[in-house]
Amino acid sequence: MLSELRRWRRRAARYGLTLSEFVRTTMNREKVRVVAVADPELLAELRRQGNNLNQLLHAIHGGYPVAPARVVACVEALRRLYAREIERR
Repeated sequence: MLSELRRWRRRAARYGLTLSEFVRTTMNREKVRVVAVADPELLAELRRQGNNLNQLLHAIHGGYPVAPARVVACVEALRRLYAREIERR
């Protein structure tokens, strides 16, 4: 019983709901609506790295020489940002 209660509390917390709200929602067979709050610093960094990648791809498609290491570094930075956000959840 206690382990079940702990599990419900963890799920409610994951969705940002009180235990009562979570139970009421699930008992009424409603979908739990999740409102994600993004970290403003993360969004800013994603925007910067996305812009970098966009510029690199425009240069490549325009026939300009681009060092593969620059593309790899940009993609790796994006991968780290995504991983950080996934681990936060």
